[in-house]
Amino acid sequence: MAKSLDDVVEKVKKLSKDRQRYATEVLEQIAEAGDDTYILSSEERRLLREGLDELNRGEVASEDEVRATFDKYRT
Repeated sequence: MAKSLDDVVEKVKKLSKDRQRYATEVLEQIAEAGDDTYILSSEERRLLREGLDELNRGEVASEDEVRATFDKYRT
């Protein structure tokens, strides 16, 4: 496990350029978000509760259904 951001950056520098770009994008998003806490909207809360209720009832997508959805939207 990395001990500091500097340690992680050194590990990322050893990755492929594509993975480095991805890591940069993720860090950029984190930096832009700052330290503020995200507040869910009423609609987001409703959807989250709905999803958790479905999960608690055991209503989950099969592996094939998940794969089909990813395949549908993957470019």
